[in-house]
Amino acid sequence: MPRARSLPTLRQIVSIRQAQAMAAEARVTRAAARRRDLESRRQACLADAEHAQAHWSRALEGSPFNLPLATSWSAAIHTSRGQLQDVDRRIDQAGREAEQLGQAWQVARERAELAQDQAHAALKAVRRIEAEAALADVSELFAQRRWGAR
Repeated sequence: MPRARSLPTLRQIVSIRQAQAMAAEARVTRAAARRRDLESRRQACLADAEHAQAHWSRALEGSPFNLPLATSWSAAIHTSRGQLQDVDRRIDQAGREAEQLGQAWQVARERAELAQDQAHAALKAVRRIEAEAALADVSELFAQRRWGAR
């Protein structure tokens, strides 16, 4: 059975849990921004690869075949593909990271909600006890007046 906590302690726990949830949300937002940046980088790599491929094709199709130029564009294509593979790997990694952070954020939100519910329940219990005590005082006063007046 969970131990009873004071209302101020529960309020502090709620504040901490809410701060943890906000921090988790910020991490998710940063991870999503990193992934968008990587997607932009991927588009740039694709454009570079297409550019290199087009120039390589033109170098091969030209009437005077220029071997050094074709070799240069071939190396550029190879480099572009390597960069694209690296960016794709980083995008996959960023996606997994964003998914894990999203799950952590969900857990943090649930913990914050649970702490809030516990604090509300504790406050409700304190108010009920105070109301019962006040009712008992009023009942006792009424009984004293009613039975004491005789």
